[in-house]
Order: sequence, then C-alpha cells, then structure tokens
Amino acid sequence: MKLLSLRLQGFMPYRDAQFLDFRDKSIFALVGPTGAGKSALLDAITFAFFGKTPRWADGRPGKELISQGEKKLTVQVEFQIKEAVYQISRVVKRGGSHDSQLHHWVDGEFKARSTERLTQKGTNEAVVALLGMDYNTFTRT
Repeated sequence: MKLLSLRLQGFMPYRDAQFLDFRDKSIFALVGPTGAGKSALLDAITFAFFGKTPRWADGRPGKELISQGEKKLTVQVEFQIKEAVYQISRVVKRGGSHDSQLHHWVDGEFKARSTERLTQKGTNEAVVALLGMDYNTFTRT
C-alpha cells in the first residue's frame, strides 16, 4: 500500500483544511517540535482507514477528536494498492453521527465500490480486505 494524499479539517489540532500530497515521495518523515501535530497526522491516517485511533480510550469516535469550536471533523486518504487507487473518507459530527465512504478510481473518477452505501462496519471490513491487515496489525506496523 502506498499513501498518496491526506486531507483533513476539524481533526484535533488541524482546525483549518490541510492537504498533504505524498505522490512524488518514495519516503518521508514527520518532523517538528513537541506538540506540533505529528502524532495527530498518524491518528488521522489510522482514523481514515479504521474509524478509530490508538489514543481513544474506548475506540469509538467522539468529540475529543473534533477541533475545539468545530461542529465536525473530516479526514480523507487516497492510497494505492498495486495499480488500483482508492479514496476513503470519514466524517464525524459533534452530535455523534459517523459517515464513511470508500471509493475506487475507475475511468478517471472515484466511484463507490458497490451500489449500496457501506455502513461503518462494511467500510472497515472492505479496508481490512484491501490492506490485508486489521487495525491491530496496522497500528503495530
């Protein structure tokens, strides 16, 4: 799996929209002083794939991930497996609703992987099948 890009807004310290493009990078490092938000970027990637992060006490999305004063958080990751490109996004609203979408790049645009809207559980299962690893394996690697 190759990470292509990360978009986020309202996620932990990243209140404003942020975009990181990794397409032309074969290797990269997250550097900065303590508290700069490096771990939050890793949390955002993990959250996009699995709908949870290691720093949640109970593993469920909650208001602690939404930037102070914001009503929702949005995280979107584009990634590549072999020649196939995918996009996964998650949105959590302060009221507790959680939306997830998984798309596959086909004929010049992202299309839903199925005609049915995937539930959060269905999205998580599709991600595990694509990546070939579950949340525990992903966070250990």
